[in-house]
Amino acid sequence: MNSDFLRGAAALSFILGVISAVYYYVFSEENTVEENFSSNQVQEVEENESEELTEEIQRLEETILSMQEEINSGSPDNSSDQDDIHRVAILEINSGMNLEEISERLVQLQMIEESQDLKDAVRANDLAQNIQIGTYEINDTMSPEEIAHLIADE
Repeated sequence: MNSDFLRGAAALSFILGVISAVYYYVFSEENTVEENFSSNQVQEVEENESEELTEEIQRLEETILSMQEEINSGSPDNSSDQDDIHRVAILEINSGMNLEEISERLVQLQMIEESQDLKDAVRANDLAQNIQIGTYEINDTMSPEEIAHLIADE
């Protein structure tokens, strides 16, 4: 009789466990609401982080522009220090860019004073057909002729 009693108790425990599990998964609406809420919270956090990163990037860009203006203004207090400081820029030449676009970009980067300077250097050295796609490090001490030879890989 002890074994029959134990089998009955085990069966009863099993049935109660199944009923509890079914009740929990079928009738528990709180779980779904909490899961949806958590998902919405995650999306909200991601949006906030994205906005914060965008704002931080804008602040950094403004700081960089401000620093470039300070360097370019040549304040008299630091004139002896600025003799040793040279601007460096990265020039990226993409497929399809023409000499006009390249020279205008160098003017924007303040590496040459006038776009015509680079055009004249390229034409004088017959380098127009040799300009290569790529990324180049240019500094403000380079002459238009040096830049022309650099971007023509010569």
